[in-house]
Amino acid sequence: NKIVAENEDNPFYKAYTMDLETYGNNPIIINYRLLSAPGVIDSIVRFVIFAMVNSKKLISTRELMNFIYEIIVPVNYEDFDMSSTSFDYIDALLPNLLFNSKERGIVLKILTEVDPLQVRAEEIDQLIIRLNIANSIKEVTKEYLPEELYYIADVIVGNNSSISNMPEGLKEQFLDTVIRLLAIAGTIEYKQLFQDEDFISYMKYLFYYNNGQLKGYKKLFEEVKHAVFNWNGKPKDNYIYLNNTLENFTIAESLKLKYSSKKGILPESNSSLIERFKGNIKIAFEVGNEPEPKELIVDYQLFKKLVAVNKGYYANKNDKEEAVLFVEFIDSLIKHGNMNDELYVQVINENKSFKLRYEDGFDEFTFERVDKE
Repeated sequence: NKIVAENEDNPFYKAYTMDLETYGNNPIIINYRLLSAPGVIDSIVRFVIFAMVNSKKLISTRELMNFIYEIIVPVNYEDFDMSSTSFDYIDALLPNLLFNSKERGIVLKILTEVDPLQVRAEEIDQLIIRLNIANSIKEVTKEYLPEELYYIADVIVGNNSSISNMPEGLKEQFLDTVIRLLAIAGTIEYKQLFQDEDFISYMKYLFYYNNGQLKGYKKLFEEVKHAVFNWNGKPKDNYIYLNNTLENFTIAESLKLKYSSKKGILPESNSSLIERFKGNIKIAFEVGNEPEPKELIVDYQLFKKLVAVNKGYYANKNDKEEAVLFVEFIDSLIKHGNMNDELYVQVINENKSFKLRYEDGFDEFTFERVDKE
């Protein structure tokens, strides 16, 4: 916030006020003014944190300073022609510099991976429809902006009254710019559309984990436990498939998992300020009679997959290759399941289920049909 502080001791603000009247339409002036608007820096910070956690990248102080420069000053600004095409002008504005500049610094590169254009929401679709049919795209755009940012709608829209008058390439570029703009500077209700709920949950768990407050991220244990059983599907609660490759039948075992506090728990702290921050979460489960808990490191990418699987998403081959550590974790749990005492067998084509049990007292196996549970 020091960069946009409105006082004469701030050289950036001082230069901005000196050049504002003469170069008011220059993209650098427009970008600095937008960056100074209430809430914009906070929105950008959230996207940067999101990108860092999503990509597992650490950012140095120098990279951060370069980033600030790169979202204000477009490439080759010395040669920038104010009479250039609308394409070039819109590309030089902050929303596009922020999310469409992967060839520049490392921060901008990882921000392209969380581009607001990737978000799918009914409200965004409705906005695009309204803009496509509006006689005044400027007025529609302003409806989604705080009043103090109406000027940016004038800048982006320019002399165009409707999208139908724009060249095809500029039409797409205009829509992209509006969506990116609203993600960082729109009304509160609209900005919320771009806040990933899974990410918010993960960051809460990450905070509690780093503070050693086990109860704060208890739900993460539940999420992982459910995902263990849902990853390859399950015949019924607390049973897990031993394989999913047999053509005519499936085999499952019962698996008892219990959350463990013996491993992975950090020292407890009640401070809201964390000096050292781990970027992923280590949890552990006790399984069967195995004395040693089984550990799993949950980063954001894995967490996202587990949440999706628990909502009904079927993990494909690519997912399993990306989540190889989770697949290995499941395999380590299966080894300590109840397969030596009981197996649950389903004959797929006949829709029949059986249990194969070992009767220890009689040293024999029994095989019986069971009703679907």
